Amino acid sequence: MSVAESTERVVSAGSPDGSRPRLMRMRLRDRVMFANYLTLLNLSERSFAARAGLSHSTVNHLVSGRRETCSEPTAIAIEAALGCPPGLLFKPDVGSSR
Repeated sequence: MSVAESTERVVSAGSPDGSRPRLMRMRLRDRVMFANYLTLLNLSERSFAARAGLSHSTVNHLVSGRRETCSEPTAIAIEAALGCPPGLLFKPDVGSSR
């Protein structure tokens, strides 16, 4: 499955007025583990971001700890691009509603 295909698997609940789906926020389990995964695969943040179809700033903010959450499609793209099992790096951010 490609990264693009995996981002289409988003599970979402409809918004109260039915206008657009509400996406779940996902919390990074451990930013050091994410950074170590990139190092292990010899990937820079920039090259990984391109591989996952994300912006460099999104990846950098998660690795540096500036952000601890992201959208579900972003989490899916990151885990798919790393080839790791779904749920290894991210978990649903319970209590978050954006």
